[in-house]
Amino acid sequence: MDDIRNRGFLAGEIDSFRRRYRSAYSNSFATCEAKSDAATAQLFNADLAKLDSPAQMHVVMAVGFWCRSLRACQGAILLLEKGMVSEAFSLTRNAYECLFFAAALISDPGVMESLKSGDSHARREQAKSMLDIGLKENAWTPEQVASLEEVMAEHAGGKKQLSVYEAAEKAGMAFVYATVYRGLSFISSHATIASTDSVFEQRGEGFGAVFGPSDVQLEFCLGLVDTCLAEGMKRLSAYLRPA
Repeated sequence: MDDIRNRGFLAGEIDSFRRRYRSAYSNSFATCEAKSDAATAQLFNADLAKLDSPAQMHVVMAVGFWCRSLRACQGAILLLEKGMVSEAFSLTRNAYECLFFAAALISDPGVMESLKSGDSHARREQAKSMLDIGLKENAWTPEQVASLEEVMAEHAGGKKQLSVYEAAEKAGMAFVYATVYRGLSFISSHATIASTDSVFEQRGEGFGAVFGPSDVQLEFCLGLVDTCLAEGMKRLSAYLRPA
């Protein structure tokens, strides 16, 4: 049976919910998608060749983060259509995080050096963790141990990159971090008690588990996506001009 009870969100039955939600929240979807369309067209029409120089690498990286933010926003819209609001919240949080770093790079080109150092630090820490735990569990061959040690040596000297909060602060978005980003971390992205609200409901004096589409807070999430898109376009538009 191709229904929710057997296939969950993979069921063909989900299409009926998609049509229902698109109709019920047509204005909110239309407003949000109009910004998404404009941001996408802006990217495709931008003349990025002028950014091809070492002095502009921080802008190139900012555009990269903005691309990731836009993709996350569009992914959230697709999830909201299917009533996967909690999952859309998680992607929306990711969209804001990428926006913070994009805007921080525009505000302070020195952020690029922190990202480079942070990349080396992360690679070294990954290799070190794999090596340490793998040696305890006899998981590696001598060749693999040598390869991991080579990665650690290659990336020695790196330091942790600036935090998400520091990026938001540099971007002038500390308030958005405190209200939107931290809130989304708490209610959706991390394994917290609050993040399970979407899968339980009160039934009489007890409770029951819920697994299926819901439009609870759907419009609120669309509003957050809309704001992220608007803010990103405002901050990146000067660097995404057509030829």
